[in-house]
Amino acid sequence: MTQILMLVYALVIILFLFLVESSKVYEVENDYPCKTLYDCPELTDHFVWCIEGFCDYGWLNN
Repeated sequence: MTQILMLVYALVIILFLFLVESSKVYEVENDYPCKTLYDCPELTDHFVWCIEGFCDYGWLNN
């Protein structure tokens, strides 16, 4: 019985770590230089702005 609980505990920890790391994949870096809005790459579900020479992204709330 305790081995099953330890297995479940380990799986929960592994799942949590996986979810934390996979969420970092979708973070948007604003290191794209731009002069106009059209210089920025488009992303789905994001607003795009060119602010102070770099692309800035914001989430679209549906």
